[in-house]
Amino acid sequence: MFWYSVALAVIGWAIAMTRLPAMESRERARRALGILILAVLAYVSVWLLLGTVAAAVGSIAALRGGDIPRETVG
Repeated sequence: MFWYSVALAVIGWAIAMTRLPAMESRERARRALGILILAVLAYVSVWLLLGTVAAAVGSIAALRGGDIPRETVG
């Protein structure tokens, strides 16, 4: 999972570098880094949200005294 995240970050940075308009390389790199940081934050936020939903499903199942439905396990 870690290497998948690193690969996505590198691909995102490369796309940002090619999509930004021609400008001074330092400014361009700074903007690309900002885009990369936002992409990583969005990626982490999605996984945290999914983890929260999974924990809520597990907690509700435990409170009801039953097992987690197989449909939610995957």
